[in-house]
Amino acid sequence: MKIATWNINSVRTRIGLLQDYLREVSPEFMCLQEIKCMNQDFPFAEIEQAGYKAYVSGQKAYNGTAILTKSELSEVLTALPDSAEAEGLAAGENPQARFTAGLTKYGFYIISVYVPNGNPPLKQPESKEKLVYKLKWFDCLHKYLKGLKEAEKPFIICGDFNVIIEDTDVYNPDNYRTNALMLPEVRTKLDEIAKDLDLLNTFKTLHKGETHLYSFWDYTMRCWEKNHGMLIDDIFMCGFKESALLNALIDKDMRAKEKPSDHVPLQIEITDLKKI
Repeated sequence: MKIATWNINSVRTRIGLLQDYLREVSPEFMCLQEIKCMNQDFPFAEIEQAGYKAYVSGQKAYNGTAILTKSELSEVLTALPDSAEAEGLAAGENPQARFTAGLTKYGFYIISVYVPNGNPPLKQPESKEKLVYKLKWFDCLHKYLKGLKEAEKPFIICGDFNVIIEDTDVYNPDNYRTNALMLPEVRTKLDEIAKDLDLLNTFKTLHKGETHLYSFWDYTMRCWEKNHGMLIDDIFMCGFKESALLNALIDKDMRAKEKPSDHVPLQIEITDLKKI
């Protein structure tokens, strides 16, 4: 079984690339981030033509997550519990669209997340508001995932985590010491979640010690041509034996396509769950 994640940076702009990927790779589950459209504008028909059903948490022009699946999901959530409060919203207001989750027919939960970036606006470089929101959002995620683990419900969480976990995950770490993707408190927060819940970082597990493996290259400064990238997309597993993980890879060639996203898909392959 293949499971993939991709910050697609506008699903309508890249629907052709997505359809091709679904047909060629044929993942059982495809998690998307930054779909950048409202639910009613999501290309459901095109996704159905590729053989998938879509569960969507959309937002106009920004953010947005989705899960594409060959089978039905149950217990679907399209907002991270408590995240509206973390964002400082009034009662009844909708939080940013950064989370989609559901229970698969295989008995595990599949989760797509787009973690807040956390960097301040260009016009307010000293502001900590977005960083505080990022850390609070992680706390909400931790609480939700801990609830699944305590209930002995296995899950696979995929997405753009907006964290440079290790220095080797970026082409020049010294350029990012003060960036919200690499601040000590951000790294610590994700590390605490991973250790508390015994999460398995699938890609890093199978690529220990390897360097210059990235999932994102900025559109500017010829970053793609120079391989000036970073690894900020991840797939974590909880409640599975490590032996269930067969493969993990980055579909780097997607960045060389016409009109690509600045991210590329990351995919894993796991064994038949009936054999676990």
